[in-house]
Amino acid sequence: MCFFYGYCSREMGKAQLVFWGADDKKLIKHRSFLLLSCDSHYNLLQLQILEIQLELLQKLILRNRPAKRGNMCMKSLLDRFSEQKKSYYQIDCNAEKLFTYNFEESQSECLEFLNRHYEKGEKKALFNRDLTPQYNRHGKHTHSASLYLLGTTLLPIFKTNIDNRLKSFVPNYTSWCEDEYDFQYIWFLPAMYHDFASCIELGTIRTNDSEQHRSLRFHLGNHNIQYSPYKPFPYKVDNIPFRFSPELIENYFYYRACRGNCEHGILAGYLFFDGFVKNFLKNTNGRFNSCGSMNCYGLGWNIGHLAFAAYAADAIICHNIWLGGKTEKEEYTQYGLTPLVYTEHPESKLSVEAFPLQFMLCLLDTIEPIKRFEDTFSPREILQGIKLDYITNNEIVISWDAIIAQQKGFKRWKKGVVDTKKWMCVRVADEDDHVRITFY
Repeated sequence: MCFFYGYCSREMGKAQLVFWGADDKKLIKHRSFLLLSCDSHYNLLQLQILEIQLELLQKLILRNRPAKRGNMCMKSLLDRFSEQKKSYYQIDCNAEKLFTYNFEESQSECLEFLNRHYEKGEKKALFNRDLTPQYNRHGKHTHSASLYLLGTTLLPIFKTNIDNRLKSFVPNYTSWCEDEYDFQYIWFLPAMYHDFASCIELGTIRTNDSEQHRSLRFHLGNHNIQYSPYKPFPYKVDNIPFRFSPELIENYFYYRACRGNCEHGILAGYLFFDGFVKNFLKNTNGRFNSCGSMNCYGLGWNIGHLAFAAYAADAIICHNIWLGGKTEKEEYTQYGLTPLVYTEHPESKLSVEAFPLQFMLCLLDTIEPIKRFEDTFSPREILQGIKLDYITNNEIVISWDAIIAQQKGFKRWKKGVVDTKKWMCVRVADEDDHVRITFY
């Protein structure tokens, strides 16, 4: 860490510099020269030269400071999360309790944290599924809780785009989502549910299974899914923006099934929407006022929630559908996935303006580090070792401690973050100790 104070006074004909703690090799020659120059008298030309040197040195120091970059104040993810005291429904949010030095303890605390949101919101029915016991035992609870808090931390850079998009098609949106607190409702549903089906991704489909068993239709029927965001449902509106066609989604599920994977994002999105609609209809029973609203269990319900749920379901469904480049072109073409080849279809790249909620979910799901380092570090250590901040409404900077960079999961995690530029509308500046992501 470098500290400095310096000035040049033309009126007094004197330059003074106080500078200590520098151990960066790039600064040594500048430091030595300026220390020799301290408390000496100069003519005007010499002072002008020294002013320029001091200005250049200050820029060099600011560029290399580990704790602060430009106008940014880098804080660990744990510190960021600790700044949040209350979650939605006024649920206590204690980051140090959620993310401990013991992974199993964190899993239990985070599962309870997630469940409280569904209980308080009368949405526990979303977990009335056969796979729920497996989810409780093997789900990515710590990752999901961390992802949720990462999103609420970065709310300012996403909220405007998401608000504008939802206002364009959700009935009565501004009547039930008015401020930053309400926005946590928009975020907690996809963030906490997106990996619900990840516990059955492996082992559900085997290489010798029938063609029928590899189809999405088979698995939707197997889970008794009656409502689809892409088909008629109660109070549906016509202009919900969906990223891909239902046919392409079916093709991608089949493509993954042929490789032994039950695509968890697609299945989770359908499970979410089906459960949401059934729960909504059961609790409201059509008892709405002229504005499409009603109160039940002390909660506000609005017919616009269903349009939003369809949009959120699409974000969950698409969050693990990967675009491919030249390497994947032939295979993707074979499976009817040509629109996913971004080298041929750059318009398929995920944009914050076109699909802001999905953009937020996909980007932050990639950045969230616990799922990449949980085999070597505790949740507490991971969140302490990775720092984050943002300057503007379209830029995120992530840095990490040296110990993080030494872990076996680091290269995969960093590569995933850097490679977002291939399938998202972002520019990524990849430096030795930090990554800067800018949306466009």
